[in-house]
Amino acid sequence: MAIKDVGTWAEGKVTRVPMGSVVDNPFQVRHIYKGIEELAKSIGQIGLLQIPTGRIHNGVVELGTGSRRRRALELLGWTEIPVRMHAYTDEEMAALCWHENMQRNKLTPMEQALAINQMVERFGWTHKRVATLWGLRRSTISNKLRLLRLDPVSKTRLESGEISEREALRTIVKKPDVKKPKLTKKQNPHPRSSAFLEQEIEMLISDMERLYPRLDSEARLAWVQSLRWARKTLGKILSNRE
Repeated sequence: MAIKDVGTWAEGKVTRVPMGSVVDNPFQVRHIYKGIEELAKSIGQIGLLQIPTGRIHNGVVELGTGSRRRRALELLGWTEIPVRMHAYTDEEMAALCWHENMQRNKLTPMEQALAINQMVERFGWTHKRVATLWGLRRSTISNKLRLLRLDPVSKTRLESGEISEREALRTIVKKPDVKKPKLTKKQNPHPRSSAFLEQEIEMLISDMERLYPRLDSEARLAWVQSLRWARKTLGKILSNRE
């Protein structure tokens, strides 16, 4: 259902929009919405405390924020939804979607990977920019993007919680399919490459920051620095042996 008289909608003003004229954020990567019944019950008891935001695009209102609230209001039988209108750009819409998802029910690892890839591929964000603005480590950004290379079975197992994000990343590691050269006296074989070692240490750092966020900052920094020193030193040794 298209909106009539689009020009009458004022910037920053709250307007009641027919439910049939409202759609989710076009950059929404969330596929599973949990707790809608509880949210509907809360709204039914105390009202809608936070007004959804959105923009008018192609004759409909695209929500910048408020996808869960829209579903809760529909469950309550509302025929209209109040929306605060803004002239959001596509990039702003995508960023709003990420922040709302992470502040409430966090995205799954695969949904996070899709959201990050969206900012990198569509809007040209660097890994450094994503990490800085979204409060993540650059190594975390890289590892999450690698999840997009998972095979369908591993993706399903990750989404269901059968395997952890780290275990999923391990399934991507493949040994190079090359014939081993004959070793000279100066060569010494090693079962793991420098690239594999670097990946393992980066995942350890990521896990440490995720699992121990309250660890004393100085202790955490010292721990991370020690791991990075080990990666650099051992990486050089293994590189000379590969």
